[in-house]
Amino acid sequence: MSASTETPPRGRREHRAGESVLTALWPPAGVIYLAVLVAAMAAGLWHEAIYPPREALQPAPLPTLQTLAVGQVAFFLLIYPLILLRRSCRQPIRPNLARRVVEAAGLFAVTVPFYLAASYLGDAVASDVIRVALYVACLVPLSLVAGSLLARARAAPAVLLGMLIVAMGLPAAYYLAREFFAASAGGWLWQLSPASFAWELARARGGGCLPGPAWAVLVWPGVAAGAALAGALVGSNRRGQPIGRPGCGDSP
Repeated sequence: MSASTETPPRGRREHRAGESVLTALWPPAGVIYLAVLVAAMAAGLWHEAIYPPREALQPAPLPTLQTLAVGQVAFFLLIYPLILLRRSCRQPIRPNLARRVVEAAGLFAVTVPFYLAASYLGDAVASDVIRVALYVACLVPLSLVAGSLLARARAAPAVLLGMLIVAMGLPAAYYLAREFFAASAGGWLWQLSPASFAWELARARGGGCLPGPAWAVLVWPGVAAGAALAGALVGSNRRGQPIGRPGCGDSP
């Protein structure tokens, strides 16, 4: 009997089953996410080491909730799509959207203790936490779509450049607009940028539970829907053709 048809020993089967269950409950993405949350909390606790204050007296509330929100934005826009790409390299099958949604929900559940600690240290209230969580959740569809599109060799460079612009280019554009134009110029860039807008929404006692303005919240789910539709149309036109996977060892 060939090796391909032999049944693996019972111990090996149980070991693989245990690994599968462990990976499903707590994938490696969770460890990376925890590291990002810890680093974001540390940045809020010792923010003066990153940005030295101009005045000797420090404000009483720490920006822990704000740095935590920015850390979440950085994870979902820059790190999580690459994790999804790596998974598509290991398992070149159609991605399971339901499993990814459940995983994203699990990541938010893990964030709850960090939300509580950050809000306590930053003198924030429950409405501030809910407002931040809702906005970051609106960025998850963009992260999932970007991870799926990165698996296509033709779209990968444009997707990577687009995510870098969204995560880092928009805040830089805002500060350039303020530097070379009027002081009020580029206000819409501040709200369009996920990092800067999350920082604003995480301000202690900043309002109600719903993030606003609505256009700044809904623009990125809209971009995700448009990108997913475009990817589906392109994929249907090229059905039957092999799709290269950048970053994989067996990609051309």
